[in-house]
Amino acid sequence: MWIRAYKGNISVNEARVPGGKHSFAHSIAVGALADEVFFTNVPVIRDSIVMIELLKEIFGQVIFDRERHTLFLAEKKTPSEIVITEKMLKQSRNIFCIMPALLSRAEKLVIKGEPKGCNIGERPTDWYYDIMKRFGASYIYSDDAIEITWREKKCADISFEYPTMTGTVIAYACACASTGTSIIRNCSEEQSCDDEIDCIRECGIKVEGDHSAFTIINNGMNEKVTFKCRCDRIYAATLLSAAILAGRSFSVYSDDVIRIPRYIEFAKNIGLEVIDEGSRITVKNNDKLGPAIINAGSEPKYSSDWVPFAMLILAVKVKGVSVITDDVFIKRGQFINCYHNKNNFANIEISETIINGRKAMKATINGNGSKRIDGGGTDLCEDIRGTAGIVLSAIVSENNVEVSGDFQLSRGYEDLIGDLKKYEFIEEVKAI
Repeated sequence: MWIRAYKGNISVNEARVPGGKHSFAHSIAVGALADEVFFTNVPVIRDSIVMIELLKEIFGQVIFDRERHTLFLAEKKTPSEIVITEKMLKQSRNIFCIMPALLSRAEKLVIKGEPKGCNIGERPTDWYYDIMKRFGASYIYSDDAIEITWREKKCADISFEYPTMTGTVIAYACACASTGTSIIRNCSEEQSCDDEIDCIRECGIKVEGDHSAFTIINNGMNEKVTFKCRCDRIYAATLLSAAILAGRSFSVYSDDVIRIPRYIEFAKNIGLEVIDEGSRITVKNNDKLGPAIINAGSEPKYSSDWVPFAMLILAVKVKGVSVITDDVFIKRGQFINCYHNKNNFANIEISETIINGRKAMKATINGNGSKRIDGGGTDLCEDIRGTAGIVLSAIVSENNVEVSGDFQLSRGYEDLIGDLKKYEFIEEVKAI
């Protein structure tokens, strides 16, 4: 579809933040180990839906109320085999998160393909199977599938070389499915991994320590678990970025604390006034913005998920040279190459570098403070946040911007284009 910047009088100055994609995916990894589960504030996105479809394999009663954003699971099942098809795998990489829960009930899990998710750089999968192997699982490769069994669950002591987010989620879930004491070292500090820790405690399992080493002591879990998904921090950063691009003062709010300290730090560093009240964050308009240096990656760094938004802001709203590095996903800046008109972001140079022995992206941004790009057509971007960046760029485009398909957006947002229209950032022109 074609979209453009909103042309009318602005009447909306705040937005509520829904439940988070990562909070749900990471918390249900543990919650689904219980006999009866009730989750609230569940996001209605493609990633959630495909995971819920798979959970029907181990629960006889699955009620997903999209209007109330609730999920109820009951009547546990013990299938002999669960097959995850290539079609499912193409829709969500978060399928990895619930593999321990599926194998806690099923005799065998057959994976026909490889979870795709966003195409944002090297994303090895074998180490996730190896994590489960440390907890007693076995896996073999056939011609077109991977077969995993988990007949003897055992505790483990795992130390991650790099604080992998999905690896941390899987390790926590395996520890909760295995009776006894497990230790997980150098854990991810992603907020949704902390949400999973909160869910573990709701399950009645004891957790001690911190991210350097969490000790999970499982002497039995509660049969019934209730959990409320935390707010979507990436959605909050998306709308705040839209406001910065539009030159508007705007607030996002939630029922719980919106934890985006590195994003707030970035906004302040470029010269914006930001008011952080915990469950409400407000950015105030300022036309005189300066450049920034951002070291992105896995949290507690500036999150890789927010990199496309910072690139847009620094390229269009700022005058001066900024630099962004990302040592976790080296293709986060790919969206700028999707535009047919290569002049749109000719002031961004992307290269590859090495940071602490890891491949990393380096983006050098010569911000011209023009506040506009030409816009125009784009090719498909294989990244949720990059696609969101293309949508946001319509706010600062002279001409309409073409968004090629909404598959990636639907994986991480309930209706980003609709929301941006509702909050008067963009107008939809026509479908292509």
